[in-house]
Amino acid sequence: DWMTTVRGTVSYHTGVEQRVPAQDEIGTDVDLLDLLQLRLFIKTPSGPEEALAEVIFCGIWASTFCTLGPGDRLLIEGAEESDGAFLLLPRRPSAVSVFRRGCHARIDNEKLEVSDLPAWLRMPNTRQ
Repeated sequence: DWMTTVRGTVSYHTGVEQRVPAQDEIGTDVDLLDLLQLRLFIKTPSGPEEALAEVIFCGIWASTFCTLGPGDRLLIEGAEESDGAFLLLPRRPSAVSVFRRGCHARIDNEKLEVSDLPAWLRMPNTRQ
């Protein structure tokens, strides 16, 4: 697995979805949280003006970051490239830094497991 760092500004996301279980998950005791995904589309500093990169937050990452919105700036560490998208998978060493209107938080696996999130990140990014 090749891990990478992705940075960019959120353009939009499609909301939290439940993905179809993979072939090797069918018939096993799959945690429903693991089936959640959040597809984000971000503008990267190095990409063409109109091009957006797709980042898919999976499992607990999806439920935690569903409050992200347009204008939130991200630095994602430990993403896995797959089929033209970047995946953030549960139980892999990863971290997401979010920058919003002067606030900053870095959420890693340890903080994710205990829901150690600042109050501003628990709320959607709405314009004042």
